[in-house]
This record gives sequence, C-alpha cells and structure tokens, in this order.
Amino acid sequence: MIFDNNMAYQTYRVLVSIFGTLGMIISITPMKKSVKRNLLVLGGYVVYAVVFSSLSLHFFGFLSFLRSAIFTVSLPGVVAIYMAADTSISRHIFKCLSQLLLSLYLIISMTLLNTLWGGTLRSSAILLLFSYAAMIFLEFFFLRSYFLDRIEIITKGWGILALIPSSFLLLVMVLILYPTHYTQNPSFAILFYLSGAVILIIYYAVFQYLQTQYQYQMDEQNREIWEIQMQGIKKHAEDTKRNAEEVKRIWQETHQMLSGIAA
Repeated sequence: MIFDNNMAYQTYRVLVSIFGTLGMIISITPMKKSVKRNLLVLGGYVVYAVVFSSLSLHFFGFLSFLRSAIFTVSLPGVVAIYMAADTSISRHIFKCLSQLLLSLYLIISMTLLNTLWGGTLRSSAILLLFSYAAMIFLEFFFLRSYFLDRIEIITKGWGILALIPSSFLLLVMVLILYPTHYTQNPSFAILFYLSGAVILIIYYAVFQYLQTQYQYQMDEQNREIWEIQMQGIKKHAEDTKRNAEEVKRIWQETHQMLSGIAA
C-alpha cells in the first residue's frame, strides 16, 4: 500500500510534505514585520518547490528526487524562511532541521500505518493531509509560545545544538534511501523506530538543557529586578532620612527663633 508506481499520488505526497513542513516551521518561527516581503520570499520558494519537484519527479523518477531533495528542496526552503524570519541563523537551522526530521517521521509513519491497516490510496492521502494539519495546529496553538520563550531567551550554544538535527537528518535519510528505498528493506521499520527512540532521548536531554538555561536566565532577570528594587528602596530610605533631618533642622531653627522672639 505504498503506491510507489502511482506518479500522481507521489507528486501529491511530495507537495503535501513540502507545504506541511513549511507550515510546521513557520508555526514556531517569529517572522519579520514586513508582510509583503515575507509573502514574496515564501511565495517564490513555493513556486520553485512545486515546479522543481514536479519536473524532477517526471524526468528523473521518485527515488532520484528523494535522494537529492534535501539539497534541492529542503535547503532552499531553510534559506527562504530565514530571509523572512526574525531569528539568528544557528537557532533557525536547529528549528528547521528539527522540523524536517519530524516531518520525515510523520510522513513515513502515516504511510506505514496505512499499509498496516490495508488502507486505500484515498485513505493514505487523507491520513497524510490530516496528520500535517493536526501537527501545524498543535505547534501553533499549544507549543509556539512555550517553545519561543525558551529558544529565544538563550543566546549561546546554538551552533553546537544545530549539529544534533543535522546529523540525525542525514542518518534517517540514509536509512530511508540507501542501499535501496525503505519499502524494499525488511528491517527498515525496526531500524527506523530504534533510531527514533534515540532521537527522542537526545531531544529530551536538549530540552531539559533549554529548560535549565531558561530557568537560569529567568532567575538572573528576577535577581536584577530585585537588585533594582532594593536600590530604589535604599534610595527612598536615604531620601526619607535626609528629609527627616532637614525637617528636624528647620524645627530647631524655628524653635530658636520663637524662643528669641519670646525673650
């Protein structure tokens, strides 16, 4: 039930994965305020991706397209989104490649699930479309603020962290496409989900690190606010003491003046 010989369906699946991955990345990426420029950049990439993918599938075949897609489709997408995004390049690479990795697991899992159920081509198409829509909805409405709070406040270490999704993405692409396509590899599912378990463990450690750094940054900010408040309180106390001494001096002078008048 992989439908490898149906070129129309394979084109549909490629386009859904491109648009779905693009939506996933944008859903957790802060964008620049120039809406017109962003639409121009992203629209240009969409046109390029659709035209190139369709021509490549038609002239070179599905497997050849997949083996080159990470450089011919994914990489230009990362660059295009970066041009519209309001973030640093190392953070952007980490987010984009992580989403590409998640997209690979999503599309292959839906394909394997449809095959396990003995589903039809229509059920496979609907399941794939629904899974991407659900993921975009989940990330935008439930994970975006939580993720951005923790990823944007941390300014160092993203170059090293970006190596994690880069290496895992290459590993998964090799599992999928070499030496043959994953549909012709009986042990693929075991290796695929074993590597997925390792990836989950690594990402759990990464997000624990991000949470620790986020908490540290928040504690530092709270400490700085507390110090500013304490300095304000101390200044207020000094001003109050100085005013009290001034009032006391004026009272003493007034008392002496009244005593002189009484005398």
